[in-house]
Amino acid sequence: IDNGFDPADFIEQQPVVKSEKITITHVGAITKDRPVTAFLESLRTALGADKNIKDKTSVEFYGDSRSPTPEDVSRLSLTDITIFNGYGSHSDACAAMMSSSLLFMVLPDIKGADGIMPLRLFEYVYSNKPVFLISPKGEASRFLEETKSGVWVKNSNTDEITEKLSKLLNKIISGNYRHDPDLSI
Repeated sequence: IDNGFDPADFIEQQPVVKSEKITITHVGAITKDRPVTAFLESLRTALGADKNIKDKTSVEFYGDSRSPTPEDVSRLSLTDITIFNGYGSHSDACAAMMSSSLLFMVLPDIKGADGIMPLRLFEYVYSNKPVFLISPKGEASRFLEETKSGVWVKNSNTDEITEKLSKLLNKIISGNYRHDPDLSI
């Protein structure tokens, strides 16, 4: 079992179709050292640039969402499309991952972060949904690229985060995104 990941956790999970909207999901704790501010700001820019994306998008957080995330959601006028679900069972988290259209993760841009390989990334990839990873270049970004499981952007590059997020969301909404990860790694 790599990094505590067990594929059996997903065997009996059935994705739940929530609506025609695409659901962008973050599973796990969000803390001051792991803020999602840049992602939310980029999402807001993408939504503002294309009404088609905003009308078809929802954002869900599962787990502890500490400051500044709730404040960022409010400041960026994303309250109407955002749900904070709080803590739930691991089974519920797996079902949420499998029911999402896009999963996102942010790793801190701190010394040593290039060696971080979170368990949640294994789960995200195994859920067979595209992953949007914001992190330093390192183990996690290499794993995402090797498995062809989504998009990676370096933490400090907000213009690139916005550009890649907009392109990915448009592809998902239009049905032009082909997700074909390599889970043999």
